[in-house]
Amino acid sequence: MGTETPEKHRISRSREENRGIIASLVANARREIKVFAPVLDPFYFNTPAMEQTLTGFVLAHSQNRVQVLIEDIRALLLDQARLVGLHRRLSGRIEIRRVDDDAVGQREFFVVADGRGYFHQIDYEGRESSAEFDAAGEAALLRRHFEELWERSARISDLHTTGL
Repeated sequence: MGTETPEKHRISRSREENRGIIASLVANARREIKVFAPVLDPFYFNTPAMEQTLTGFVLAHSQNRVQVLIEDIRALLLDQARLVGLHRRLSGRIEIRRVDDDAVGQREFFVVADGRGYFHQIDYEGRESSAEFDAAGEAALLRRHFEELWERSARISDLHTTGL
């Protein structure tokens, strides 16, 4: 299911490069994918290719999971029809939650795959990012941060209905 592993460390300054890096990271995941973003950019996640990759990932093994933490529920419902649809069809394997009020206002955006690879933007509205595909130390820090936020997060009831 995966693709060739890209070069070890990347610094990116464009949306197109970022999308390619995120796609490679997700395509090479084997167990878990964790995504944190105040607002998910549809350029990265609301594409047919990403929908297919995520579907293949969660169906490849019964233990595979995708967890997504967001702040802006309205933007999610308006701009992420493919991801929301996957959540509805595969809700036990693709979970989406809203961050706790104490975490509202964070600017970073990151994706962690299998606790080894990561993509990280300090500011989700910016373009500059860093990524490594085999960096357990750095990925573990982001994963731990994600887990702390996940523990305090809330399920989103609107995701199981068609309206806002």
